[in-house]
Amino acid sequence: MYFDCTINYRDEDEEDSRPGKMKNYHRHVLIEAVNYTEAEALATKWGINLTTNNIDILPIDLLKIDGLYLLNEETRKEKFFFKCDCNYFDETSNGKIKSYKRSILVEAYDNGHAGERAKKIMDDWCFRLDSVVRVVSKTLIEDLILNSQTYEKV
Repeated sequence: MYFDCTINYRDEDEEDSRPGKMKNYHRHVLIEAVNYTEAEALATKWGINLTTNNIDILPIDLLKIDGLYLLNEETRKEKFFFKCDCNYFDETSNGKIKSYKRSILVEAYDNGHAGERAKKIMDDWCFRLDSVVRVVSKTLIEDLILNSQTYEKV
C-alpha cells in the first residue's frame, strides 16, 4: 500500500533575513508500507532529519493507486509525481464494450510528460482496445520511501 504522509514542523525561515523568524513547513513523502502505523514510523524517521524541532505526521492518506511508475535513475532530473486517472476498454464475453478505471502514480517532468507516460502504460495493459488518460494531477509528494521493489521503472 502507498501512503501520502505530510510532515509538519516549524523552523527558521531560511528565506527571511530576520533572525529567529519562524515558518510552518509541510513536506509530503510517499511511503510504501503495510499499514498506517508503519507509514507513520517511516515518515517520522524521514522527518526527524529535517529539523531539531517537534514534527507532526498528519494527515496520512492511503493512496488508491494501481501502480507506481518511476523514471530511470539516469533520466531523473527533478522528482515530480502525478496521479493519473485512466480508463481502458475491453470486450466482454457477450460482445459489449466495458470501461475499467485505473489510477496510477507517475514520475514525470511535467503534466504533458506524465500524460504521455500514463497513456503508454495504459496501452501496454490493453491488449485489444484503446485507453484514455482522463485526469493528470500534480501531487505535492517530493520524496519516496519504498520497502520493496514492487514498482516499475519505465
